[in-house]
Amino acid sequence: MVPVKRAVVVVAHPRSGTHITLDFIRRNFPEFDPALYIWQSARELYVCLDVPDWRDNLLRQANRSDHILMQSHLAGVQALDATAAVDYLQPEELVFIYPFRRYSATMKSFAAFCQYPGRVDSFLKEKSSFLDGDYTVADGAHVHGERWLPRDPVFLDIEALIGNPELAAQKLGDVLGVDPAPITRRLPRRRIFNGKMAEAVERLTGRESTEVKVSFEKHWADPDEAASIDFKFADLHADLASRSIV
Repeated sequence: MVPVKRAVVVVAHPRSGTHITLDFIRRNFPEFDPALYIWQSARELYVCLDVPDWRDNLLRQANRSDHILMQSHLAGVQALDATAAVDYLQPEELVFIYPFRRYSATMKSFAAFCQYPGRVDSFLKEKSSFLDGDYTVADGAHVHGERWLPRDPVFLDIEALIGNPELAAQKLGDVLGVDPAPITRRLPRRRIFNGKMAEAVERLTGRESTEVKVSFEKHWADPDEAASIDFKFADLHADLASRSIV
């Protein structure tokens, strides 16, 4: 067993603010930002719990730092079962953070990530590719949020974080029990490039961003499409927003 002081798991629906949350924490709380050699991959900056070799990466992280940052797209009970394995690290504190944003933005980005050629509102009717069970994309998004609401993670409104990063840093500091770094620019730099080019640039310029950019562009089919999607998720978004720390 390798005891650690703090373990933080960012749990999120795909394309809803996972990486800006990871990068915001790393930038403002250096305890969670491990120093890497230039040849090491960005995967070493945090532990993805959704890949088969996550245990090996977790042990490497624990041997390097007593503040561990993890990420998962799993929902509710599934995610808690997966992360229960970190108990052998004996963390003094284990915090779950659930970032979210307007569902029209999440679904548009998710459709682009999946390279869906049709309308975004039609994409919502497709079979979900990431959540276990016979769910549509829309149902899967609802289930994801609804399973985490009663688990009482720290909810984080990404649009509010971007609008007031100073407040977000203070609130996260209270949750994590760590003071934010004394820096003037709280928000991490966004990636400009995709793929290997983006990784090379980040290795040379400070590794501020782990963002997964996609080159497949999606556009709204008509002015009402985004509003219609937000209406479908209005109750869930309201529940999440009412509990956000910012």
